[in-house]
Amino acid sequence: MPTEIRTRTITYTVEVQHAATATTDAYTTTETRFRQETYLVEIPDLAAPPSQDVIPPDAILMRTEDFEDDGDGVLDADDTLLASVDYEEGAIVAGADGAFTDDAPLVTASNETLNTIVATSPSTTTTTYDFDLIGADAPLSRAELEAEIEVWNADYASGVVPTDPANVYGTLYVPGEVYATFGDYHFVDPNSGAYVGRDAVLAATGLPATATTEDILAEGYVSDTFENYIQRHVDATNQIIEDGNARIDELVDEYGLDPADYPHIGEFELRRVVIVDAAAGSPNVALTPDDSYGDYTLNVNYAEWSSSAMAVNDATQLAEGVVRTDLEEGLMHEWGHQYFLMPDGYALSTVGEPIASDPVLADVPPALREFWMYPPQLMTNNTLTFSDYTLLRLSSDIATFGTIDTRAEDYRYPEGQLPEQFAIVLPPDVASIDIYRTTHPDANNYAQNLDTSFSFHVDDPAAGDFIIDQPFLLGWTDGAGVPNAGDSQGLIGVKLTMDDGSVQFRWIDTQAVITGSLLGFETPRLEFEWGTDSTDPFDEAYRGVEYSDAS
Repeated sequence: MPTEIRTRTITYTVEVQHAATATTDAYTTTETRFRQETYLVEIPDLAAPPSQDVIPPDAILMRTEDFEDDGDGVLDADDTLLASVDYEEGAIVAGADGAFTDDAPLVTASNETLNTIVATSPSTTTTTYDFDLIGADAPLSRAELEAEIEVWNADYASGVVPTDPANVYGTLYVPGEVYATFGDYHFVDPNSGAYVGRDAVLAATGLPATATTEDILAEGYVSDTFENYIQRHVDATNQIIEDGNARIDELVDEYGLDPADYPHIGEFELRRVVIVDAAAGSPNVALTPDDSYGDYTLNVNYAEWSSSAMAVNDATQLAEGVVRTDLEEGLMHEWGHQYFLMPDGYALSTVGEPIASDPVLADVPPALREFWMYPPQLMTNNTLTFSDYTLLRLSSDIATFGTIDTRAEDYRYPEGQLPEQFAIVLPPDVASIDIYRTTHPDANNYAQNLDTSFSFHVDDPAAGDFIIDQPFLLGWTDGAGVPNAGDSQGLIGVKLTMDDGSVQFRWIDTQAVITGSLLGFETPRLEFEWGTDSTDPFDEAYRGVEYSDAS
């Protein structure tokens, strides 16, 4: 159900009569309060009394909670709950807005009575959403959806739709069942204010699996709304962009680049959330409105599935310390495909866990045998950040095309960005170097072994730059001859056998090499730490790469 959080700053003028001295003093004080209003039963118009045929008898229409701010200006668990009121059927009258009232008598001391309390015009802010919600009252049929898209396309063609070329635009389609049942699976914890799924609520309360939503609400929980849920993900996506733009600036400064060649990524704007009925089917790319770079459709069981997914913390994400339990990062990952037009990290590297058992790697330190697609990012393991590759790719599209709306490039290497050669920096005392490429991916886009048919061995290589001719197999191409990353062998393993017989190892994928090209280096030089027996593959220093030009 919809929730509004209002912030009110109230100035009180207080007159206190002192019985002993027969004098009166006036005091002025200001305090901040929060009011959280949750509409537990939606009705068409709160300004008019509901009718019995709309609201069940004795139903709670709205719960209002007043909190006194602890001084930080944020509604949180440290604030004091002053009062909680449930408005029942028939209790809401026309024009009621839940204004603060202070009618109770107050006594400051045994001989001092508070005469007057005057609240000056309070300032109020109300939670809003950044997208249009369409079809909430009546999900759109397929025909209605197609008619709406014609209107949206006409508006876009006429120029009345605000559009920034640097921004990212999308449309989200939601089955009516998901929208209608979302509040049965997603809740707000009454004590912590945390967003929790149904399974977590049952575990915390001891309620049985057969518990109804009403049983959960009786425990003090409040149903989250689908609108709130989506807005949180929009906000989190824009935070990734904001952090990413700061990283672009760091790269520009670090490598002495021209800022004009590396523009910022604009905001992510979800144009609209459209509720569709089952007969509408699953809209596909043919139904992408012209004002959006892509569309995405939630599965019909998304309400239930996502409530459980929010409680599952990936071990890698936990290690990075970036897990947010109020988000389902997989949704944002899919938005990265449909709206930002970015490929999966594994589609560019194509490696899976079975590769660790390859006999060629028998003398490689065990912790290094699996490629963990470093550095972690949203498009690899759903971590809430964009990698340098993703950031530079998006910025490059804006600089080159004026927009990231380059839909034909999804899952493909940008033309000209994979160099003919690149260099890696070898340490001293290397007895030999062996380079292997991964096998072609299976049906799930995971390579299973090293491709020993493609390998080369060099004895006594000199320390310093070691030039490698482009080793990646670009695989199949589409009709236009553009290499498709999802069908490619985009990862090599480099093994160094040292003079003392020890082994050092490093994975290098196409993203690492293309990042050097995106930084403007004709022949990128990649300098990094080589993995040894003591290396932690999750260590940030090990994952990092420094770039320069070996031309």
